[in-house]
Order: sequence, then C-alpha cells, then structure tokens
Amino acid sequence: MALVGMDAQEVRRLALAMGESAEQLNLIERDMTALLAHAGWRGPDADRFEHTWKHCRTLLMHSSTVFNEA
Repeated sequence: MALVGMDAQEVRRLALAMGESAEQLNLIERDMTALLAHAGWRGPDADRFEHTWKHCRTLLMHSSTVFNEA
C-alpha cells in the first residue's frame, strides 16, 4: 500500500539540507563580493564582469531566500 501524506522525519531532513544550501549560497555571495571589491581589476572586461556578477548575485540571494522560506 502506498504511503499517503508527509514523512515528517524526511521533511525535516529536507528542510535542514535546504537551510544548509542557503547558507552556502550566502557564503559564496559574500566571498565573491569581497574578492571582487579587492581585486583591483579595472577596464571594460571588469565592468562587464561586475555587471554579470550583480545579476548572478541577485539570483544567488533569491535562491537563498527561497531555500530558507521553503
């Protein structure tokens, strides 16, 4: 017979894993932002990368928020 409903222990494990993943995304964002701030990289390539990073950073933070709220 199939299980109907939620396996509470499995959901707790999933919530823990999602929280840990959110924290990893936060650490990546923090570390990358700090590295870029101190890189001393200038010029058009740096400008393009910074623009791309800002977009990626937004996606990382959104993903982190979603994982924390799930």
